[in-house]
Formats: sequence, C-alpha cells, structure tokens
Amino acid sequence: MLNRNTDKYINVTVPIDAATHTFAQDGDYHIAGIDGTAAELQVHFLQPGGAKTGKLLPTGQTLDVLTIDGREIEATLLDVSNPFVLVRASAVGLTGTELPAAVDAKEETAALLEKIRATAAVKLGFAKDLADASANSPGIPKVGVFAAPAAYTDIAGQPVAASDMDLCVRVISVFKCHKASPLTAATALAVAARLPGGIVEKTLGPLPKDTTAVRIGHPSGVMTLYPHLKETNGTLDVTSVAVQRTARRIMEGVVYIRN
Repeated sequence: MLNRNTDKYINVTVPIDAATHTFAQDGDYHIAGIDGTAAELQVHFLQPGGAKTGKLLPTGQTLDVLTIDGREIEATLLDVSNPFVLVRASAVGLTGTELPAAVDAKEETAALLEKIRATAAVKLGFAKDLADASANSPGIPKVGVFAAPAAYTDIAGQPVAASDMDLCVRVISVFKCHKASPLTAATALAVAARLPGGIVEKTLGPLPKDTTAVRIGHPSGVMTLYPHLKETNGTLDVTSVAVQRTARRIMEGVVYIRN
C-alpha cells in the first residue's frame, strides 16, 4: 500500500483461508485496548524515516536540549512515520504510569507538554512561533513522555506488569493524552528506544541486543513493535518498523462504474 500522506509504502501480510482463498478474519490474536480477538496482520512500514521532514533526525542529533521558560529539557526529535518529540516523564512532573484522565487533569503539566511540542514544531520548521504551532500545527509533531518499566492498572482495570514492557509511555495527541498510542507515534517510539545516543538509551541504557522487539507500555496495555535499523557509511537508516494488528470484514458491496 502507498500512504499518500507520507509517500511511504506499507507492506501488510494478510492471512488467507485455504478453503475459500479469501481473507481469513477469524483468529486468536488480541491487541491491548481492542475488544475480542481476530486474525493477525503483520504491518511493515517501509523506510518510514523522514516522512515529513526528509530526515530520520531532522536536527541532525540524537539528543537535543529544548529551552522552555528558561529551563533546559533534554529531548529526542525524530521523524518516523510522523515527526515526534520524546522527553522524560520526570521532566514534566509525571511518573509515566498515569491514565489519560489524570494526565489531562494536570493543567500545568499539559501546558508544559504543549510548550515542548510547540518549541519542537518551531525547531523543525512547522511553525514560526509557539502560538502558530498551537493554532496551525496541533498534530505535528506529537509529543510523548517515557519512563522505566513500571506496573500499573490500565484503563480497563487490568494489571500491566513491568516485566511485560521495555519502556512505559504516554502520548499527547492534539492536546489530549491518547488512550493507547497512535500507530505513527508508536513507530517513532520503537525507533527512539533503539536509537544510539538517544534520550531513551541515555536514561534506561541500551535494550538487549538479542531481540529486535520493543515492548511499549501504554494506557491500554502493551504494544510490541519491531524496528529495523542499520548504519551505512555513518548514516543511520530505518529500513522498516513492523507491528502486529488485527482486522475483520465490516462491509461488503458492489460499486457500479460507467465505462
């Protein structure tokens, strides 16, 4: 598939019923935050780096320092499927385990996160100043916070174990904390977790090299992604980011087109 928003290709592996040779929608795969189970689809975002800016690292650095109201906050700015800015949860007064309603209720924290996002938007060339970023570029970039793995109770009241994740995240999407994680944000988070010299590595240390998976704890559970990075002539490249999704048939019909 071609995503016309980013001009990037997406490969999707779809299960086929051996008897009918059509989409096999029944399965036992479950995604956190989605009711029931269905067939597992493997979604591979190909060459997702630089979708909006043309560069995986738009500033040319794996670690940036943003000045917010005279205070310096470390961040990683990257463009994977969509531009994204990632900061430590502790830098904005969060633990990283809060549920969305609790994050949104912290007005000072919400305001600080928007200033961080808007500052990144200006730095990346999407806005001329903070007011312009909030008014005319509220979704680009998105902003997220992360913390070390920690146990919490998700929005469905189910326990999430620290051992099931590699990092704990909360993503702000258009001024509100997302109930899970937008997929474009999740792909950026997965790459950020593997980024040498990035804020995740500086804070939590490098992830184990014996697995390509990155497990992200979010308000609805845990999402697993598979970022594939390689370095060529000193330049870091993201060849793909894969994620498991589910799908089911929701409609069927005929479209009549005149010749």
